[in-house]
Amino acid sequence: MNAIKIISLKEENKFPTMDPRLILHKNNLIPKKSFGQNFLIDSLLLDRISEHIYSLSKKSHSASVFELGSGTGALTECLLKKKLTLQTIERDRDMVPILNEAFHSSIKSGQLKLHEDDIVKFLKKLHHFKKKVILCGNLPFNLSSAILFQTTDLYKNLSGAIYLLQKEFVERINSTPCSKSYGVLSVLVQSRYKISILENVDRTCFWPSPIVESNLICLNEKENEQIDWNLFVNLVKTAFSKRRKTLLNNLKNYPDIDIIFEVLKIKSNSRAEEISVETYHSICNKLKR
Repeated sequence: MNAIKIISLKEENKFPTMDPRLILHKNNLIPKKSFGQNFLIDSLLLDRISEHIYSLSKKSHSASVFELGSGTGALTECLLKKKLTLQTIERDRDMVPILNEAFHSSIKSGQLKLHEDDIVKFLKKLHHFKKKVILCGNLPFNLSSAILFQTTDLYKNLSGAIYLLQKEFVERINSTPCSKSYGVLSVLVQSRYKISILENVDRTCFWPSPIVESNLICLNEKENEQIDWNLFVNLVKTAFSKRRKTLLNNLKNYPDIDIIFEVLKIKSNSRAEEISVETYHSICNKLKR
């Protein structure tokens, strides 16, 4: 499954210059399952992804672009060709020297800044970043939830995000009330962003190939009513903490929750997954008052 494919002259334009298979083979490395490494190997798709990111950056004139997880640098290379000034985060210590060597001139010129760091920990630091940011990347499945939680927290700092995610995960964050996949992350992401699916991505575009298909999505800024975000996050997490119980039962420790349900005309036997994002906002605002 992980064998290096010999590329013919007819095929060479299909694959990126920074072909993960050849780079890992050259450095006696294999994809790390613990890091959820499924590398993009389709150059046409990489070009389209970089074009989406470039277009978003043009709409957000002064925003800084951060790539979450460079891998072997296939997408990084495409973004640099678009003349974007880029900061990229990579945790894999085996990849960092490869990236430093491959992009030496871009790092020296200041077009690229490489951070060796854990993505989730790095995102927490961006709360103190003074400029607006754009986040992008082919996200590992095992970190997708944590990265999306941080993305919602970074709402005030963000001009938008373009992520490549497994299709089932996109269905989860984009799901509607009364569906099985509707949950905490669905409510939080939809509270902050408008979710647009840009492309359906076949599993054969990756190496190694994942079991499921993927989606390229864009998270666009969404104008929201002002809510106490910390209160809202705790409220939603509490609401979904015991899905078999009613919402009223789960929220029983919140003050005047019975009265709030009556004012908002929420049925006492409603469950967390039946309540819309807007209604959760209303509950939160009533609690704040």
